[in-house]
Amino acid sequence: MKKELIALLLLIFLIGCNQNEEKLTYDKTSFAVQLNDGTFQPLENKTYNRGEAVHLVMLNVKEFRKDNYGLNAFDINVEVSKDGTVIISQANLLGEGGNINLENNIAKSPYGSFNSDKSLEPGNYTFKMTIKDLITNTEVSAVENFQLV
Repeated sequence: MKKELIALLLLIFLIGCNQNEEKLTYDKTSFAVQLNDGTFQPLENKTYNRGEAVHLVMLNVKEFRKDNYGLNAFDINVEVSKDGTVIISQANLLGEGGNINLENNIAKSPYGSFNSDKSLEPGNYTFKMTIKDLITNTEVSAVENFQLV
């Protein structure tokens, strides 16, 4: 009985260690505006006019794994809050579009967006973007503040 308990505890420990090794990471985030040609330009002051689309870009999300067909599978969730109250929550933004072959298992610049409107109060908001690897069931989140004027 004692040996079985030790073996079970060792197995739980090893599983826990393995989960930590498969954690997604990213280099940095940047708020951005989308230009007419579809590219993004960093927005250093993190300030948007009400009615503009707000974009948060995560750069170089790493440590994805491939499935048996050589594809990665990931998705993006977005949450926007003001004063601790969630005002927008969008899940599974990529859907089937997240099943792709990422070069070196790195998503270079995935982004989350929401369209603000003039009914939103001016002020400070929090943008939370979560990227989830659907193969390993691991995720990474970025939480950044921005302002609507």
